[in-house]
Amino acid sequence: MANENENLPGVKVTYEDGNLYSGNQSLQANTQSILFIGTAVDGPSGEPVSVRDLGIKAADKLFGGLIDRKTKRPVQASLLRGLYEAIKAGNEDVRLLRIGGKQAKTILQAKDVARNMEQYLGDARGNEPFFIDVDVPSGGKFVGVSKVEVIQKDGTAVNMTIGNVLDYIDPATGAEKAFFFGNKMRPGTTVRLSFDYETRNYTMVPKLEGGVPNYNDPDYTLSKDTANNHHFYSARNNWSDRLESGHIPVVVVKDNATSEVFTISSTTPTGDYIYRVGKGQTANPLTDAWSDQDYKDGGIFFTSAYDNEVGKGTYPALTGDVTVTVEYAWFTSFAQSSTSEGPIPGTAATYDLNYAPMATGFGVFYKSGNTRVELSEGTDYGVSIADKTVTVTAGAAPVGAQLIASYKTSASTVQDPKVEVFGKYAGSVYGGLTDIYDLETLHGVAVEVTTDPEDPTGYEKIISFYKPEEKRLSYRDTVLVYRTKKLAQIKTIRQFVNYVNNDSQNNVVYLAAANEYGSVPIQGLEVTGKTFLGEQAPGTLKEDLNEPMDSPNRYPWLGSDGVFDVTSPTQMQELYETLGGKYDFVGDDYKLIQLGVYGKLENYVVDEIVLLDVHANTLIDPLVPEKSFANQLALHCATATAKTWETIGTIGVAPALSASLLDVQEYIDMLTKPGFLDGDINADKRALYERNGIRTDYVNEHYVYTEATHEYVLNDEGDRIDIGRYVNIVFGPEIGLSSDKIGNYVTSGAATYAALISTLNPEVSTTNRTLEVVKGLRYKLSDAQHNQLSDGRFVTFADQINQANIVKYVVKDGVTAALPFSDYTRLSTVRIVHTAVQLVRRKANPFIGLPNGLAQRNALSAEIQAGLDKMKELGVLQRFKFTIFSSVQDKVLGNAFITLELVPQFEVRRFNTSVVLRAA
Repeated sequence: MANENENLPGVKVTYEDGNLYSGNQSLQANTQSILFIGTAVDGPSGEPVSVRDLGIKAADKLFGGLIDRKTKRPVQASLLRGLYEAIKAGNEDVRLLRIGGKQAKTILQAKDVARNMEQYLGDARGNEPFFIDVDVPSGGKFVGVSKVEVIQKDGTAVNMTIGNVLDYIDPATGAEKAFFFGNKMRPGTTVRLSFDYETRNYTMVPKLEGGVPNYNDPDYTLSKDTANNHHFYSARNNWSDRLESGHIPVVVVKDNATSEVFTISSTTPTGDYIYRVGKGQTANPLTDAWSDQDYKDGGIFFTSAYDNEVGKGTYPALTGDVTVTVEYAWFTSFAQSSTSEGPIPGTAATYDLNYAPMATGFGVFYKSGNTRVELSEGTDYGVSIADKTVTVTAGAAPVGAQLIASYKTSASTVQDPKVEVFGKYAGSVYGGLTDIYDLETLHGVAVEVTTDPEDPTGYEKIISFYKPEEKRLSYRDTVLVYRTKKLAQIKTIRQFVNYVNNDSQNNVVYLAAANEYGSVPIQGLEVTGKTFLGEQAPGTLKEDLNEPMDSPNRYPWLGSDGVFDVTSPTQMQELYETLGGKYDFVGDDYKLIQLGVYGKLENYVVDEIVLLDVHANTLIDPLVPEKSFANQLALHCATATAKTWETIGTIGVAPALSASLLDVQEYIDMLTKPGFLDGDINADKRALYERNGIRTDYVNEHYVYTEATHEYVLNDEGDRIDIGRYVNIVFGPEIGLSSDKIGNYVTSGAATYAALISTLNPEVSTTNRTLEVVKGLRYKLSDAQHNQLSDGRFVTFADQINQANIVKYVVKDGVTAALPFSDYTRLSTVRIVHTAVQLVRRKANPFIGLPNGLAQRNALSAEIQAGLDKMKELGVLQRFKFTIFSSVQDKVLGNAFITLELVPQFEVRRFNTSVVLRAA
């Protein structure tokens, strides 16, 4: 309004709202810190949130506020009530940790829309095994292969390694063939075989003269080898083996003594050689085939078979006066070379495509170095869209080249891709039913996917998330809209999920997609109607028909606030495991299978922890009475104190079922008198307590136990280890408070009592301290009842009337839950000891890493002495003594031990007044 008259001079005033409830990180808290563990209708679960860092107003909004924006009624969740109760009681450092609740969800289906694929088909195949004729000229004799070449389609010749491609040669004269291995050469090209051969001039023995053999030819008669009487040699070598040309040796032996002439058969009837060409230099002259070397040597060798025939009298002995003559041919040779060629055959290879290709944009290629070589469709390959196959022609690519098909597909390359849409946090605000019996009361976040009207192809999408009224940041903030056409850098589902989850305007959804779906294009989201979280399709809730209608599990995709029902043992067991962790028997021992809230907080520094929603004597498991929320809290505080930081816990007891005098006294007796139930309460009353989630056998004693089995841990003396000093059990009675948001209400005093502790110096007891914010008590306790509860180590509240006749409410006695004989039954004693320990930690920390020598120990001693002297001066300690010790072995290990002996400043608990009357 001031801007309407912007031309006029004057003073312009702006009223800023919200600063009373805003955080201020620059302020140092003057109180100890408190962590509240409780329920809320919104906000993150399982992680502590600092209200000082966030701001009270922001924390209130984050966790859903105290008032339901729809019903205008107070929410049942406890976390924010604890926050405001602590702040009003003077605490300046509150942390909040939400437990419970379930996120609402739905699923967006997708398909892997048309996209470029590059699919490896396989390595290009080579030739089939084949042979070519070796064209030795007529009269020539094959000698050997000198070179094998492949003639490419462009005419270039590529030398091949002979032994790699050539299997063998069949040297049969006139039918020589070269046989090649398979898959060695590129089909469709030509193989060229270079080979050597001989041409021969043959001379017949005996020579023909006028067409008549001249038996006086000196080459006709062989000479006897003096060293071997079975061998008759010739003056001519290189005898011909061309039997087909009539070059068959005919051997004649003449017995000169009788002038008998014998034509010798070459073999016996059984096939053994009687004679053979050559010198007989072979392993078995009787059966081994005649070799090239035999023909080269020439001459005749008579085998043992001839000797056998001599023994039979068939032929004359070679030792006598015999003449051996042979008809044969010999040759002179001339070296020659030639080539033979033949096509390299192959078979086309058919490959299956992973997806049906689109009609356009299909190609097949291979890479030659860094060059992509495209094949020609029709010539080098053919594709069948219907069969999802591609057939590559034999020789279309070099042998072993990696064939790759490049194509677009509209088929899904990922099986049923989907995006899960969750509520930003757990809570029914994101998806719930106002009336669980009326599905028309569904409310929360809705999602819708539509095609972009600006894109005529229908490819681009619009994804809209509709905000419920409770989550709108302004009256215009009704929907989050994401247009894929405008998200230039967002291509895939994974990128979209990350983008939405990190959008500062998004306070309603959290998206998730499995890794295998991440690469699917975001345009692949299928079009939907407006779908609420909790629905699997518009108008259809995800439903489990095996669950009762009134069960929260009936509709598993709806959200829930997580407000616990203390009368439900099932829910209490779930909460107990949420806090302490879940164990199961694995192998031969119990194993932690789910880390609990306390496990996550072991390294978290905080001074106090308050557990809301449940009570010290809440019934968890009737069959395991050792399970106790108070004992669980004490164990965590003891563990955190030992590992990280001195921590104490606070928890209330369940309210009495009735505020009548008899019922209150009965309840106190039940809490403080062991064995009270043996005869002092009937079965119906016991059942009534248990129906209300209250244990009737609760004993305010707390010991170290194992979370897995709930067995107590014993010390060296065999006794249970008391940890009651780490927890305060607040009986009350319940206190009346006033809130400007929810009006007057009655609640447990645990949060207010914890806040009071945080505002006091450690030496100041809570005993008789005023609870400033309390407007009243649910009922009053008598002094006898206070005394009974104090003896049972329960914190109680009472009213007092001051001098101005004004009622105030005070803490009756600041006790811990430690055992009666413990040194730590007084809360002030525990806090003084914790303060002294923290002082020693602060003083010792700078010395870590320094030499473990006398000078350093003296300096540390001086620092600790000064700190403890200050505590004594302030009245926190009466006396103290400490020692710093490090043995020779400890020096090697890097250890030093500090022993503290403290005499704390004990609180004033009672004034004894003696009254004496005297006469005037």
